[in-house]
Amino acid sequence: MWVCDGYHPQASDIIKAFELVDDVKSSVKEARENDYDAVYKKALQMSDIRGSESDGLQMPHTCGRQTQQSNVPADNTHQYFRRAILYPFVDSPSQQLELRLNTVTEQALRVLYLLPGNIHELINDNIDALFMF
Repeated sequence: MWVCDGYHPQASDIIKAFELVDDVKSSVKEARENDYDAVYKKALQMSDIRGSESDGLQMPHTCGRQTQQSNVPADNTHQYFRRAILYPFVDSPSQQLELRLNTVTEQALRVLYLLPGNIHELINDNIDALFMF
């Protein structure tokens, strides 16, 4: 018989981890909407393009029909870098978190409460959630 003397994760630890993932997802969404101006200002400060340009950063030239590279519609560099750089950079990890760690997975992990080592953590809220799942 195999016996391990190390740490055994409890079902409540795993559920708590999912709650923390939800906190991370909401923080990323909030940062996506509210923190871009500070990031853009920092990028302007970091750019060492000649002082003859008013913005310091330039958007690439776009045309009406472009097939070989992305053609992000924008009126100015601020809007372009938000759409072309920030949104893909933030949205990709956010979507991966959502795909891999969603509420269905969290509900399925509640079944861990039914294991003999975790049965003592089973409370009415978890019983109701398990029943609904």
